[in-house]
Amino acid sequence: MLAAAALGLAVAGGMAQPASAASWQQYYGMHCGGIQVDRCSWLDWDRSSGRIRAGGNTRDEPGGGDYSVALTNVQVQVLPFGGPWTTIGGTVVGDYDGWQPVWDAATSGTAGYWCGFQYRALSYHRWTGASTGGEWIASDPVTFC
Repeated sequence: MLAAAALGLAVAGGMAQPASAASWQQYYGMHCGGIQVDRCSWLDWDRSSGRIRAGGNTRDEPGGGDYSVALTNVQVQVLPFGGPWTTIGGTVVGDYDGWQPVWDAATSGTAGYWCGFQYRALSYHRWTGASTGGEWIASDPVTFC
């Protein structure tokens, strides 16, 4: 019951802080996909402040089909006991700076975490060129503490 109450607070209150004061350790649970357009998602962890954030990037691979790329959504999700994956309030960041010729990257808002819960980054990647498409990429689940 206490865990459910803590989870409710985690999901409802993203508790954003400026990232500039943080000391981020990067690339926890990094998961990538794609051949001609590389798409990655991961979690960053600032142990000193007890915060996490999602990160992602999309890249047109050299020698591929000459794609323009865009990363348009990055968020942190938590897996409550019994599931399903749930987005933590205050972490969703829309990145709508348009198509980029080679590379696009973004980070989410920050959130506190609770020991024992699983977290993941979720990001939406788009590409256009020889073909056009979009795909959600989730990092591998990570438990902090």
